[in-house]
Amino acid sequence: TTSAISNPKPQQQQHKENAENNPTAGRNDNIEHHPLKYSELITTNMETKPLTENMDHWYLDLKNKLMNNVEKLRLQFLEEAQQTTLREKQKQAKEYIRLDQDIKLMKDMLTKYELTVEQKEEAEKNLNNSLSLLCSKTLLYRRYYEWRTAYGN
Repeated sequence: TTSAISNPKPQQQQHKENAENNPTAGRNDNIEHHPLKYSELITTNMETKPLTENMDHWYLDLKNKLMNNVEKLRLQFLEEAQQTTLREKQKQAKEYIRLDQDIKLMKDMLTKYELTVEQKEEAEKNLNNSLSLLCSKTLLYRRYYEWRTAYGN
């Protein structure tokens, strides 16, 4: 302690260095003991403008991202709807082609059936003509034999 009293100059230099490092070192007010210091309050007030600008920038950025996502979803929905419509049209086209082939097949079958019916009717007609001719011949032969037996002897 005697060296500190005898040499006051180093204490003054140390006090000045502390004062330069800590601007609130010489004050004994409540701001110094508060966790938020006066200098921080000043810088906060000075930073509010950039903070609001940052918030505005963040808000616009978020809004743009949301709008981009909504637009992407809308485009994706439209693309899916178009693909679904295209698939349905392709399915309908395949069904139409299948039904058209079925109709052609049925027309061919109908034509063949009509030909078969015509051939059957023609065969029945020919058979009826043949039977009636045979019946006529049989009657004529019977009359001939009856006449011959009656007058031929």
